[in-house]
Amino acid sequence: MSIKRTCHAQRLVGEPGLRPGVHPGEARAAASSHKIGFRQIHLADRGRVHYQKVCELDEKVLSASDIGRAYETPDDQLVEITDADLRALPLPTAKTIEVSGFLELASVDSLQLDTPYFLAPASPAPTSRTC
Repeated sequence: MSIKRTCHAQRLVGEPGLRPGVHPGEARAAASSHKIGFRQIHLADRGRVHYQKVCELDEKVLSASDIGRAYETPDDQLVEITDADLRALPLPTAKTIEVSGFLELASVDSLQLDTPYFLAPASPAPTSRTC
């Protein structure tokens, strides 16, 4: 992260106009992972192992264009949801975050603290200042 983002985040905390509630924003990773990633290989010929998406009913291998999304009801029924269905939904909070409270640190699983994040506005405010 750049110093500008850090400075911007600190300034947001002290802004008198920022109050708890709904604010447009986004979470940005504050640090990057330096973990080494491994690939699975076929031991006999060292070929990479790939995963294929297969239909559970006809066992055919599917391409991305064959795959849609569905909502699973409590009684295990699948209801298809299309892009048009999603666009038609009234989502006034699609790009906002509502701050409803804070947690005690002891109540958060330490595994969730592996990657720190900054919370920043999705776009600069019209009267934003530089640090």
